[in-house]
Amino acid sequence: MRFLLPWLALALAGCVPAPFSRHLSERADAQVRECAQLFRQVDTMVEKAGVRDGGEARIKGYPYLRTTRFLASFIDKAAKDPEKMQWVAALRQTDLKARHYELMNVTGPGDGAQVLKRLDQCGELLAKADAANDVEYGNLKRAVVVPSDYRTWKRAIGFYALTRIPFASGVRDYQRDTENIFGTAIENLKVEGKLVRYGPAADGAHEISAGLPTYPAPARSARELARLFERNAPIFEVDEAGDFDRIGALAWGPKDRVAADANSPTVYHRAAYTRYQDRVLLQLVYSVWFPARPKTGSFDLLGGHLDGVIWRVTLDEQDRPLVFDSIHQCGCYHQFFPTPRARLKPKPGGLDEYAFVPQKLPSIGAKERVVLRIASRTHYIQRISLVADDSPVERTYTFTDDDDLRSLPMNGKRRGVFRPDGIVPGSERGERFFFWPMGVPNAGAMRQYGRHATAFVGKRHFDDPGLAERYFAMGDE
Repeated sequence: MRFLLPWLALALAGCVPAPFSRHLSERADAQVRECAQLFRQVDTMVEKAGVRDGGEARIKGYPYLRTTRFLASFIDKAAKDPEKMQWVAALRQTDLKARHYELMNVTGPGDGAQVLKRLDQCGELLAKADAANDVEYGNLKRAVVVPSDYRTWKRAIGFYALTRIPFASGVRDYQRDTENIFGTAIENLKVEGKLVRYGPAADGAHEISAGLPTYPAPARSARELARLFERNAPIFEVDEAGDFDRIGALAWGPKDRVAADANSPTVYHRAAYTRYQDRVLLQLVYSVWFPARPKTGSFDLLGGHLDGVIWRVTLDEQDRPLVFDSIHQCGCYHQFFPTPRARLKPKPGGLDEYAFVPQKLPSIGAKERVVLRIASRTHYIQRISLVADDSPVERTYTFTDDDDLRSLPMNGKRRGVFRPDGIVPGSERGERFFFWPMGVPNAGAMRQYGRHATAFVGKRHFDDPGLAERYFAMGDE
């Protein structure tokens, strides 16, 4: 194929990938067959280099498409034109974005642009061929599935039906302890070091990507997103007892290990979307990383290299906060902080984890900013408070696109900080040896967005577009 760069041919030398598609059949159109061959070759190259991106789900039999849980939730809506082609286009753009980072990690910045352009053209050709065929489009819809980040076989051999009982008791103990902390007067909360506030830099957030395709929500401009991210940016009030408590930027360090540079306070942002009834709501996602959660001793199962907190703001159609929620970068400690317009629904029976609400928030004023009080070492959220949006801070942070973590410089080459399974290498925790019966692979390790299982008892994913409707009734105060 004349458009392929020389490195592609070299990378494929000796590789004999298995056929994956009816498009490789001799009966297929020549252009379709050539395009299918290109996708097969590039996939082989990426796999050989070990740089497959695990953030979005590949669709078996359709290598030019990838999906998210949000996009997969519109399968039934995308039944006919124009919704059908818009939905498929969103799946295709999701694949192209992931391939952009994969190619950078194989070839370096810029060198894969020619191949990516051809993949875009070929993806459009294959999409039209499949969407035009009713039978094939039906097969495609059945194939659009995001695999669970739980392992059923682990639950089976771990006697989950029995072992979940003590785990559920442990979850209740954690929630009671957390409620006690949130019930303590803020001036009486223990401070191990010094309280340091991090706030957004004065120049705000710039060049914010809209993230993955927003179908069927209207597209937001980069300027509009920047305004919303800056307006809703939280202040992180961290109890700093050591460098392990300082917010930093991720980078590849010595011995090819991911580290958080505490000299560069950074908040990673991404735009996401959720659903409530027939509405699509914008979510603003803010992520911070710490160098470590230091171990308290040899038997500390929760401590280890790297730690972090994710803070998410769900907005209504008028861009007013409805509900906030948070997890750690491992997917642990999922907490919800609703405003008066998001009322928690009654908890059903059973042991499965439900929405944990340690604090309800008032409506956020136009000139108010949320403050997250964060404990030393564990980096647990201890309180949410409100201050004037121009309140002084000790340190300012800069914004960086969360997707930048999919390709960072690494000793003359580039690599994403996440493995193909979505895990940050080197961030493993001892708890994985004890928590595996709950089905969460590598429990406690830091994860890529879209790969966060957030409940040990039951099943719940942070990017599930049905969470808001499952737990809350939204409306006016």
